[in-house]
Amino acid sequence: MKQAQSEFRELNKALKDITFSNERYEFIYMPSGHYRNYYDMIMDDFNVIQGESIFSGIFHETHKEVIDELFERLALNNESSSKTLAEFTDYRTYMDYDIKIIHSDGTFSYYSKVREEKSGGETQTPFYVTVAASFVQLYTNSIGGEATGLVMFDEAFNNMDDERISGVLEFMNRLPLQLIIAAPPDKIQYIGPSMEETLLIMTDEKVSFVEKYCHEI
Repeated sequence: MKQAQSEFRELNKALKDITFSNERYEFIYMPSGHYRNYYDMIMDDFNVIQGESIFSGIFHETHKEVIDELFERLALNNESSSKTLAEFTDYRTYMDYDIKIIHSDGTFSYYSKVREEKSGGETQTPFYVTVAASFVQLYTNSIGGEATGLVMFDEAFNNMDDERISGVLEFMNRLPLQLIIAAPPDKIQYIGPSMEETLLIMTDEKVSFVEKYCHEI
């Protein structure tokens, strides 16, 4: 969880000065309301700093009820036992997440509270920001050597205006990701300037053509 929290802080650094149509975003993470006791046990200094066993004296005394409950759940021999094991070994279980939307006047709201009221572009923007963050976490925690960081989007940004597209791409380009984006021609003027290379794919009856597109400077 310490690593995940560190990654969120890095993502927030990348988001800090990027504006999405007069809004800024910040990832918020907090102890899970449902598993707060488990979060406190895992993040206890005896565990995080000293690496104490859960059966060590002071640690066990402090968190005895939670430890007993955990073992009781894991000991259940039924169809849901594997699901329970997967749940309790996933660090995401112990934290709640949201996106803080900071408005130009300094006020803020939370995406979880206002997502039903938002327009298409306003809901798509947090979606792409969250997806990019998820890929960063996935690749950061990958096993087997350095990750390529490859991410592909199809029909991307279809409901977003140019300011939001620009903001999302600026954020993504600050991350250790390699982007491949497929989009309709009308988006090229907004997406192209943020990409290292733009290719046009055209068809003529049964033949397809690929040409490099050069942006005017």
